[in-house]
Formats: sequence, structure tokens, C-alpha cells
Amino acid sequence: MFNHLTSYCLENAMEPPEAGEVVDFLRSAPNVYEKLSEAKSSNNMMLQPRCGVGRHEEMLDIHRIIYSRSKPDLLSLTIDAHTRLLRFDKVAKVLEGNPENINGYPLINHGWKKARELVKASKVPIEVRHGSPDGRLLFETSIAAGFTSYEGGGIGYNLPYCRDVKLEDSIRYWQETDALCGDLAKQGIIIDREFFGTMSGVLMPPSISIVCSLLEALLAAEQGVKSLSLAICQSGNPIQDIAALKALTYLADKYLPENTSHFSVFHEFMGVFPQERHNADALIMLGSFVARHGGATKMISKTHQEALGIPTAYANAEGILSASAARSPILDCLLPDASKEEEEQDLIIREVESLLEAALDSNSIMQGVVNAFHKGLLDIPFSASRSAKSGVIPMRDANGFIRIMDFGNLAMSSQIRAIHKNKLASTKLLNGSKHETIKKDIFYFSSGN
Repeated sequence: MFNHLTSYCLENAMEPPEAGEVVDFLRSAPNVYEKLSEAKSSNNMMLQPRCGVGRHEEMLDIHRIIYSRSKPDLLSLTIDAHTRLLRFDKVAKVLEGNPENINGYPLINHGWKKARELVKASKVPIEVRHGSPDGRLLFETSIAAGFTSYEGGGIGYNLPYCRDVKLEDSIRYWQETDALCGDLAKQGIIIDREFFGTMSGVLMPPSISIVCSLLEALLAAEQGVKSLSLAICQSGNPIQDIAALKALTYLADKYLPENTSHFSVFHEFMGVFPQERHNADALIMLGSFVARHGGATKMISKTHQEALGIPTAYANAEGILSASAARSPILDCLLPDASKEEEEQDLIIREVESLLEAALDSNSIMQGVVNAFHKGLLDIPFSASRSAKSGVIPMRDANGFIRIMDFGNLAMSSQIRAIHKNKLASTKLLNGSKHETIKKDIFYFSSGN
């Protein structure tokens, strides 16, 4: 069960975990899947902050402060950049000299036994969030520590960030991780796997977010994963965001195996945040309002300090409180036009199913995905990876919806392409420049729009 972690521990004079003891601990540890199931069945949206720092004691304090001040439903453990790229020697050097310079929690260097203190100290389950194309050792360490949710996948944790990691390699790494999840499920331990369909989070067309989450969920289900959390991000237009969440749930119901449970996750706006406190708080509340009415099971919150640097624990707690206020039914009178929402939902579903057809045109889901990205039939904008064409260019229409200006070779019909062209017809180019217009779209909320 712990091949990678056992080897790492023996090489670094650390005590390796014992599989039976870990399974026993996981049976009693706070479980994310159970909380998600309760929230979905009762139609209550859960809230979860983002947080991660280098010092172990400070990480304990941050969790304590956030929970005592805002009572989130789940907590996060965000992993540092060096660990994500398997640079454990660099982590060790920084921990020795300037641990405050580490931009997340170095779980592997701290070790599974120390990290278990976070699980024991928390009153709610904790999810591990990172960004690694190869998260096998990190996953084994997370499980040994007692964490019951693990984010990532071979598409979403590769294409937005990594230039040279081959897509087929990252998918294989994640198949190994998911197979371990499947083995634990056979023993009655359900580990939630969350898929980062948000990709770069910048001007991401909803259909591309959804199809990437769905494909990662299908790959995970093949390996026996039972709890599938599919994530997309806030675009900025409430009609489009609500439509996207409802489309995600419809498509998950339609395409995911019946012997799995699936949950929709909404990331609050991941682009450039407003610097002004009142505008940042307003954007946080808008995201929560949209997530609730789109039927999200869980929302990952932001803070009013997003534009200023790494948020404090107190800002994280305040972000949770702002998001919680926006869940109030008092605001239901602000719901957008249902007919426009249905029209947008239908369009998103058509787009996703076109992309799915291209990706699943093979005996192997993995090979179908790799082939589709190689040909540009699947694609993401602004990708760092050589495994994606990056031929897709998004742009906002006059109402702030994210449309596709250039489809590249994306597997969408001429009818769908014509719809996007028509919806962008009234968009006025900034200074007559497509480049300047897209830049403005990226900074959509930064001045409090």
C-alpha cells in the first residue's frame, strides 16, 4: 500500500507507516465523503477555505483560528510549490533557514506522523490540495497521516502548470493513486477524490472545465474510486455560472458510473481580485450566492486579501463568514432570469458532449484523452504544456459571459461556433485590439466591475 512512502522513509531515516494501523486510524478519522454525502442529501452547501504555511505549529494555529472564528465545514491543507515538484532537498534547506518563505505545507518533509497531529486537532475533515503532476508519494503520505480527501488529476494538475510532463505520464501516475483509493474502498475506507476542472482558472470556458473534470472522474472510477468531486470555477456572470453548475450535475448523473457518488464543487473567482475590501467582499458573496443556486455541494472560498498576498488566518475566517451570509434565502429575490439560464445550460451541455465524444473515441479512456489533446480536439487556453495545443482563445461577450473567439481545432460543431461568433459580435475591442480586450477580460473584477 505504501511502496513510495516506505522507500522515502527508509532513505531519510523516518519511520514508515504500517498499513493495518493506518486503515484502523482512517476508520475513525473525520471523513470528507461522509460530510459531502450529508450536505448533498440535505441540500446544504459546504464551505471550505484555502490555507497552507511552512511551519507545522503555525499550520495548527491557522486551522484553529479559522475554525474558532468561522466554523467552516471542511479545512484545507495546501501543499508548497517545491513539494509539488518533488524538490524535497530544497524544502529541507528552506525549512532550516527561512520557513516563512515556503508557500504551503511541506507534508512529505514534515512527515506523516507529525501531519497526523493536524487531523487529530481538527474538528472537521481536511482535504489535501497541491498541484503536482506526480502526486503518488504525496498521496501515500496524506493517507498515512489520516487525510480523507485528495485533490488533483493527470489533466488538471499537469496542463495548466507543467511544460514538459507528458500527459500520458501524468495520467498513469494518477491511475496508480486512484488504484490505491480503490483498494481502500474495498476495505470500507472511502477517500474523496476532487478534480481540478478549473485548470488555469483564467477566462476558462465552462464546457472545457466540465469536460476535464468529467474525464478525470471517469479515469478515477475505472480504478475503483467511489467518491468523485468535480470542480469548476466562477466565470463572473451569474447566469453562466449557475447554468454551468447545473450542467455539471446533469452530465455527471448521465456519464458517471452508478456505483459511485459525485459532488459538484465551485471555486470562487480565480482571476485577479479587487484590491478594495468592499469590492473583494462583494465578489466573495456573489460567488457563494451563485454556488448555492447552482446546486454546488461545496464551495472553496476566497478572502478580501487575495490581491495583496497570502491571506492571514483571520482573513480566511472573514471570507468564510462573508460566503456564509450569501447562502441566506433572503437573497433569493436576486435570482437571474431562468429562461436565459436554461438557454446557457443547454449550450454548455451541447459543447461538453461534443468534447466528450472526441475524447471517448477509443477503447481506452486514457488513450482517447491523450489523442484528443494531441490533435487539439480537446484543448485549454493559456496552457504551459507541450501536451496541449493552446489554440483556444476565450473572450467575454458584452454581458460578461466567457465565449470562445478562436476554437483552434476544438471538437465543436459549426453550429456551436456560429453561436459564439454571434454572441461576440457586439463585443467592442479595446483600442481595436484583441490582445488588449482579452487582457481587460482577465482583469475583469480587479477594478470592482
